[in-house]
Amino acid sequence: MNNEAICRQFGMTNWFLEQGLQGISHEDSLKATPTGQTLNWVVGHLADARNGIMAWLTGEPAWPVDETAQYKRGSGALGPDEALPLDELASRFRKVQDTLVEQIGGVTPERAQEKAPFSPVNNPDETVGSLLATLAFHEIYHLGQIGMLRRMVGQPRVV
Repeated sequence: MNNEAICRQFGMTNWFLEQGLQGISHEDSLKATPTGQTLNWVVGHLADARNGIMAWLTGEPAWPVDETAQYKRGSGALGPDEALPLDELASRFRKVQDTLVEQIGGVTPERAQEKAPFSPVNNPDETVGSLLATLAFHEIYHLGQIGMLRRMVGQPRVV
């Protein structure tokens, strides 16, 4: 596992989220798109996923897991009453950045080779190192969606 490369990927996703949300209001984030997703759901999903990563790496989530449960994988579009404010979701995502990078940077080669506690892709050979790479890719994938969704709600591209 290349700790530095994975930390840089999480750094880039943190930077890109800032760029991708420029000019997006909470109301914009709730607009339906032809994809069936909203910006609000994608940002909430990323914040929820980061909370899960923090719980795994540190032994404790950054916030109670039920606070963002509506953004779990497989959940449907959220109505205005169910969705958290976009700025709160983005803040939760950013809040854990430094600790996340610190934790990943501290993964030893031995720990990277250990069996992972779970595998989002059902890989029976998932290691801690491969799981961290998969989780970085997960963020990259969804941030690509944010770039596309922001244009669907009438905002220009930012990157």
